[in-house]
Amino acid sequence: MLVVFLRGAYDAANVVVPVGSEFYYASRPTLAVARPDAGNPNAALALDAGWGLHPA
Repeated sequence: MLVVFLRGAYDAANVVVPVGSEFYYASRPTLAVARPDAGNPNAALALDAGWGLHPA
């Protein structure tokens, strides 16, 4: 059995980010991962127009 403890702000909306959702950004004004932007290393990595991956 493998057990992984991820402490902190790990949740589904912080790993696979709904970058196309205005609700996500309105709900998490200080926690939201930035929308994909090639010039911002802290921005989500685009998967498609609606989803992105956390940059870490």
